[in-house]
Amino acid sequence: MIGEIHSGTYQEISTDNFEPFINKWFYTQYRHEVSVTTFESRYFIISNHLVPYFGKMLIAKITTCDIDRFYSGKLDEGYNPKTIRVMHSMLSRGFGQAMKWGLIRNNPILNTSPPKMHSKGNCYMVEKASKNFFKPYKGRR
Repeated sequence: MIGEIHSGTYQEISTDNFEPFINKWFYTQYRHEVSVTTFESRYFIISNHLVPYFGKMLIAKITTCDIDRFYSGKLDEGYNPKTIRVMHSMLSRGFGQAMKWGLIRNNPILNTSPPKMHSKGNCYMVEKASKNFFKPYKGRR
């Protein structure tokens, strides 16, 4: 930090909570980049998922671990990995803008582990293989 002060690259981190930051980004940047229907569906994601979880946290104090816990909780609640990836996308874009605005020093989203997408073809093959695996044991106890 002392080196940053001497070199003139030191910057104060934000003391803003996540909720006002994400709303500011969403309404000043994001809304101009997407269609009205996308904007509305993403507003639902922010207001019903991201803000309830991260809203009161300081933007500069949110960690990769916090985000991974959020993903894990959503999986435990039964959300589809595709939906969680949309949440990840919103967080990624928001934290990317926070970096550009100088509100955070490190982007916590960069090392997160959002759930992997599974193609339907793979699920079908696993289901078919498991049915065939148990076929010889059908009716036995």
